[in-house]
Amino acid sequence: MRSTQITALYIAALFLHGCIKAPTPEALRQKELARILVPLLYPGDESESHQRGAGVGNPTNRLAVAAFITRHAGTEEALRAQVWLVFSQHNTETSWEPAEGHPTKAERIQTLERVISSSSIPATIKMAKMQRVNEFLDAPGSTTEFEKQVAEILTHIADYQSERDWQYRRLTGNMSAYQLEPELRILLVMKACHELHLDKALVYAEDLKRRYPVWSKHENIDSAIWMLNRGQTPYPWFP
Repeated sequence: MRSTQITALYIAALFLHGCIKAPTPEALRQKELARILVPLLYPGDESESHQRGAGVGNPTNRLAVAAFITRHAGTEEALRAQVWLVFSQHNTETSWEPAEGHPTKAERIQTLERVISSSSIPATIKMAKMQRVNEFLDAPGSTTEFEKQVAEILTHIADYQSERDWQYRRLTGNMSAYQLEPELRILLVMKACHELHLDKALVYAEDLKRRYPVWSKHENIDSAIWMLNRGQTPYPWFP
């Protein structure tokens, strides 16, 4: 007991003399958010991560993120958490119709827009822009806006490829710098197919193959091009 008291007094003395700095409110919020994200993002079995009761499929995990946003409203950490909440809502929605209790896709996009305009942290802004692309991907009739968002990212692709923030890396599936651009460009092909703009999809697919021949071979883009040349879609839309 005495040794414990001496240790506590010693630590208190170090704080008073500035030898140990107390964690900042920002650091405490970052630590709290990281702890909340563990069950949301690392459910243990990735194959079950979208099922109810695991990862983003567990309402308790999503509620924990929402509660964090309420507790720390107006902070950078709350803005970061809003991206994760949209991410989890998106990944537990199976169609254009929102899941029970979920905001609509348009509302989620508006949330991401607010994060982009409000945050001063580059990694948070990149996360919101990447998630915004995912939201527009399966939003019917949004081809022009989707292409605009992808083009904006591609214009600054080096900044995205060099980002090392762990939450950004997790949001983008830990893709390598090499993978990121072709993965975005294949989304252009998919979106055009979803909207049955097959001529445009063919142009995107051929451009992708020209830019990334090795990646395209691995992903069998030749097969997609073959189907598109015959007026068939390799990426049908299942609402």
